[in-house]
Amino acid sequence: MLSRELNYKDPVEVFYTDSSVVLGYIHNEAKHFHNYVGNRVHHIHDSSKPQQWHYVASIDNPADVAS
Repeated sequence: MLSRELNYKDPVEVFYTDSSVVLGYIHNEAKHFHNYVGNRVHHIHDSSKPQQWHYVASIDNPADVAS
């Protein structure tokens, strides 16, 4: 949405998670998940590509400082 609203042309979008389990879900296209997890993964696949997702260790995650 931000890219569209700010009229960015071909932005490079990268996403990070500190959950290796979530990263596994995102990269796994063969397994079927329970409804809740499947819906979340489907939403992520609709708005991004698995190759855009990367792992960041919790110790290096600035979002963890706030929590």
